Amino acid sequence: MNLNNKKGLEEYILLQKVVLTLSERFIHVEYDKVDEAIQSALQILGEAVDSDRTYVFTYDFKRSTTTNTYEWCQEGIPPEIDNLQDLPISIIQEWVKSHLKGNIYSLSDVETVSEPELKEVLIAQNIKSLITVPMFIQDEVYGFVGFDSVKRQKEYTDQEAQLLIVFANLLVGLIERVRLEKQVIESQKLLKNVLDTIPSRVFWKDAEGKYLGANKSFLSDSGLNSEQHLIGKTDYDLVWKELADKYREDDLEVIEGNTMLEYEEKLHDKNAEIQWVQTSKIPLKDVENSVIGVLGTYEIITEQKKLEQELKAKQEALKQENARFNRMVASTQDIIFEIDRDFKHISIYGTLMKKNGLSKDAFIGKTAEEFFGKERGKVHMDYAKRALQGEEVSYEWQTPNATATQYYQTTLSPIYDEHNNVIGAVGISRDITDKAKYIEEIEYLNYHDYLTKLYNRRYFEKMLEKLESEKQYPYSVFMIDLNGLKLFNDAFGHATGDQALKAVANVLQDTVNSKDIVARVGGDEFALIVPGALEEDCIVLMKSIEEALRGVEIENIELSIAMGYETKIDDQITLESVLESAENFMYKRKLMDGRSRYNKTIQTMLKSLNDKYPTEKRHAKRVSQIAYYIGKELKLSKNQLDELSLAASLHDIGKITVPDSIIEKKEMLSHKEQNTVRKHTINGYQLLRASEEYADIAKYTLTHHERVDGKGYPKGLKDKDIPLYSRIISIAEAYEVMTTNQPYRKALGKEAAIKELQKNAGTQFDKELVNLFINQVIQAYPNL
Repeated sequence: MNLNNKKGLEEYILLQKVVLTLSERFIHVEYDKVDEAIQSALQILGEAVDSDRTYVFTYDFKRSTTTNTYEWCQEGIPPEIDNLQDLPISIIQEWVKSHLKGNIYSLSDVETVSEPELKEVLIAQNIKSLITVPMFIQDEVYGFVGFDSVKRQKEYTDQEAQLLIVFANLLVGLIERVRLEKQVIESQKLLKNVLDTIPSRVFWKDAEGKYLGANKSFLSDSGLNSEQHLIGKTDYDLVWKELADKYREDDLEVIEGNTMLEYEEKLHDKNAEIQWVQTSKIPLKDVENSVIGVLGTYEIITEQKKLEQELKAKQEALKQENARFNRMVASTQDIIFEIDRDFKHISIYGTLMKKNGLSKDAFIGKTAEEFFGKERGKVHMDYAKRALQGEEVSYEWQTPNATATQYYQTTLSPIYDEHNNVIGAVGISRDITDKAKYIEEIEYLNYHDYLTKLYNRRYFEKMLEKLESEKQYPYSVFMIDLNGLKLFNDAFGHATGDQALKAVANVLQDTVNSKDIVARVGGDEFALIVPGALEEDCIVLMKSIEEALRGVEIENIELSIAMGYETKIDDQITLESVLESAENFMYKRKLMDGRSRYNKTIQTMLKSLNDKYPTEKRHAKRVSQIAYYIGKELKLSKNQLDELSLAASLHDIGKITVPDSIIEKKEMLSHKEQNTVRKHTINGYQLLRASEEYADIAKYTLTHHERVDGKGYPKGLKDKDIPLYSRIISIAEAYEVMTTNQPYRKALGKEAAIKELQKNAGTQFDKELVNLFINQVIQAYPNL
């Protein structure tokens, strides 16, 4: 719009007036006039920009639909609102994508639309051009508003688009206000209904003792017909005016002390009868938490008091009898219980409950189905039903507890009243878990590995003996060894090593046939018995196992195994020879692959650490460089410099065992988290010493956080007891950390870092090496 010409200026002024008109209408619109206001606004908008249709749509992303909720049309333009209910979003995919990004979607020529379904819908409405603007509520797309041009093609101007955006924002504000107003009105209605429904008397007063409101029960007691007759009155105006002074004192105690007050009292009601009343008063506060009055409730508890007295007398009479009965049944070794006609437990006794970790409260008031669950409780409910029909029944059942399955026998007998009607049943449950159950468990433990749940060596040997005795030839035996179990145990702990063993066990179990026997026969050793398998079958199976294991990782390290096999086709070869051949085959493969794979694993772990945390990679590289320069100034040989650089680059490899949440934490670490990080020196040492290639530098990884004053970790070494390379790495790492931005602070300048090194020389760092680093290395390499 060109504001430099008269027409452009007039259009601008017109649009500004439209915005003001819409704002005023939406600000002052009443709750019940919202639809009328929106419809009027659509007309004003449409006429202002000469649109043929102006409309509002809402999205329902759960149902993947959009619906036309409001529409205005120029005279002679047919309405489409009834045809555009629950329109599938899939028809307007590009449209929706644009709105989700917060962008306007417009078409100056519908004929150019490439989506067939959308084009068909638009042409059916005779639309030639359109523009739509998304509406957002709390950062979520709520719907959109738009203009349609039916009579002619139209290129909507930026000002017209801006007007539509302003309208969308105004409409969202109106929708949110209406929603909140509706919630307030509904909440007020709900609160009023609740208060008028409950039997308790509820009232509230201001600080001067004047009533602000009450529920129906209170109004009835006060002798008033409506809440309006109560508002503004005090206790001096009501039927209990003789107690008004006391009530005023109570109110002031609550208001001035900002405390709750509860008491019981006897009162004469309007019929001159004595009633017990329980009253509770609390401070009434405004939105700023200031005390502005009193909120009170009271209940008539006369009947409750009478019942309490009657019950007290009866309880006293039954006390002695119950005590005697309880002593008798509580000492029984069984479980004695009673159920009522509704199958609910009303009493239960016996030391067997305590033995099995059960409590009385867990049963009382519940049916067997409610306690045991629907499936396990069904058997109890079926027999209880028969007992409540007058039949004496006995049945056996079982239930698991924390250690093993328990077996019980229960006898149920009906209980009759004086008229010979069944009013319940009494039951006795006895533990009948016998030796057979324990034999079954021992049998399982004798033939299964506790960790992997595979068969164990005993079962493996038993099945081989069976095959031999029955001459079930051919069969093949596989011997399998998990590579690097010691690495997992040393680097990550035995729990991680156990994970690796279980992962291999799962692969083996999932790969073989159901008739094959999979066993764990040693610490990291597994074995297979494959009945009917010849050598060609073994080759196929071995490849299948290797393929299934490919990609299986523990702590980002791919698992590997060494396998060997031997086939027995008749009784000409002994079983011992078969086992020996399979094991030799396995060891040959393990020797060929083991050393290179272990060193490769170390490199994989280092790469994993560097890939996950690029800052660790930069840190290791720079520490290695600084350590090299220090070693060079010490006149170390080339081999020594290479060893020092390698040790420095691997000094933090133990951090692969530190949880990601600690390494990535931007705040200062807690004491517990610091202790976890400190373990990386020991873990790194364990990793490297098991590798032939890195064993010589493992000690430097272990001791690079020692201090010359003996206050370092993990061993508390002092002075020259700390290896030279470790003392060098300690200085190089400290300088690198101080001069690099950290998650918890910005980098120090070179001068500040030098001062820190000087300050801690002789306590944390080797004083001679610090002087050499500052006076020679930094001077020789000023870019450090």
